[in-house]
Amino acid sequence: MAVGSTNKEESRPPLRAPGFTTTKLSSSTLKRLGELEEKVDMLQSKPNVMPYEKEELLNAAVYRVDALEAELIATKKEELMAHIDNQEREKFKASR
Repeated sequence: MAVGSTNKEESRPPLRAPGFTTTKLSSSTLKRLGELEEKVDMLQSKPNVMPYEKEELLNAAVYRVDALEAELIATKKEELMAHIDNQEREKFKASR
């Protein structure tokens, strides 16, 4: 089949299931929509509170991340200071 050509079956509207009229389909759709709205309302009415156990786990994870971040900063400072010391030693050796 060439690019740009359309297949006759692709351009047809989808077939309806036998036994479904437009009224029955609309009624079923509206019923399901109403059920979904009830579920959304129920979920929205629930308090946005995290269970204590999950909050503790999250706090512990944040604490570990903070500790690792502080350790990384300290290590970088040590590495930077060692690099500066090495450069100063090389300058001193070169000037002798």
